[in-house]
Amino acid sequence: EIAILQAVEPSVRMAYWLASVSTVLDVTDNRYRFAHHKIRDVLLESIGEVQRRTLHHRVADAIEIVYLGDPYYYPLLAGHYRAAGEVQSEAIYAALAAEQALKNGLFNDAISLLNRVMKLYETLPVLSLKKAKLIGLLSGAYFSVGNLAASRRTAEDALRLLDVYVPRTGMETGIDLLREAGRQILYRLMGHRVFKRREFDPQSVQEISTHLLHLGYIYEFECEKWLALCNTLKAINLVEIDRMPTLEAVTYYFAAILTQAKPLSYLGLAQRYIERGEVALAATRQNDLSY
Repeated sequence: EIAILQAVEPSVRMAYWLASVSTVLDVTDNRYRFAHHKIRDVLLESIGEVQRRTLHHRVADAIEIVYLGDPYYYPLLAGHYRAAGEVQSEAIYAALAAEQALKNGLFNDAISLLNRVMKLYETLPVLSLKKAKLIGLLSGAYFSVGNLAASRRTAEDALRLLDVYVPRTGMETGIDLLREAGRQILYRLMGHRVFKRREFDPQSVQEISTHLLHLGYIYEFECEKWLALCNTLKAINLVEIDRMPTLEAVTYYFAAILTQAKPLSYLGLAQRYIERGEVALAATRQNDLSY
């Protein structure tokens, strides 16, 4: 594009330069390309590796100047920074491109980009919370294309990365479920008097709860009812202590769905969770944390 070329070489009078190379360039929709791919190939072969990386970096810088914040150019920027060997910048724009691909429903593209970012993160000092968020996006993308096995694996990886226990066997699931159900009973009986604030900060609580719910959905799709309920109770126990009404409402309603099935339906838990969900939803609308 002319605007990018001008940003790369601001001192060049672009109109004159384009006229001088018009025999080897074609123009379509204001975009210039070589009239024949062999011309491009010969020029590329004549450029050394160091100079090539420098040129890619200059082009990336120019795109940032001309189209700063334009999502359309995120994949292009990631590609140029990759060619320039700029790992951190590539990771930033590849992650942004992946998020945009998810918004546009391009799930396979998002999966490819997110896997690339995860590989780059192995060489960068990245916080666990940031990695977990990215893995969560990857899990959601796998879920959207129907790959439940990959979605489950990555969601479980995200929770383990955040130091959340994920049971691996039926016995471990049973023990974990009893522990979380016991927390629910104690909380109902004694409230905040027996529950101190967790070691997680609010941002981590929100991230963990979101992953727990997402994994609960996957378990439900796989007909793993007890695993789904265990994750949901764990999420409820987290958000209740930290008073996050929006997440509470979501977890209560999902718990209501899970507890409608036998034998839990005999306990009347579903209706209780629906009522608590309505209270949390009302608190969300009124921005009231005193409920």
